[in-house]
Amino acid sequence: MDLLIQLLVATASLLLAFALWYRAMPRVIAARGRMRAMATWAQGMALSVYGGMFLSAALADVAVPTMMLIGQLCLIASGCTHLHRTTELSSQSWTNTPCPKAMHK
Repeated sequence: MDLLIQLLVATASLLLAFALWYRAMPRVIAARGRMRAMATWAQGMALSVYGGMFLSAALADVAVPTMMLIGQLCLIASGCTHLHRTTELSSQSWTNTPCPKAMHK
């Protein structure tokens, strides 16, 4: 059962990290600037690093402490709410519009 839970947590963490980087960062950059986007990047990085740790622990069949699992689930919940908030900011993406600074010139 631990293997399945760790695999699910790892998969959710890695998918959420990529969603934050691909979907949320361009919108945060457009609405609030690059410095605020660093928080989104850092949250995605934490999710990916700890998601990789959960994946390696699951593949090695090593149990992760319960407090680490609870902390990762809290990080996933925080990332989901951040992603939900930022998807409402604008329709900015990496591919369909130019850089916001280029539009002001």
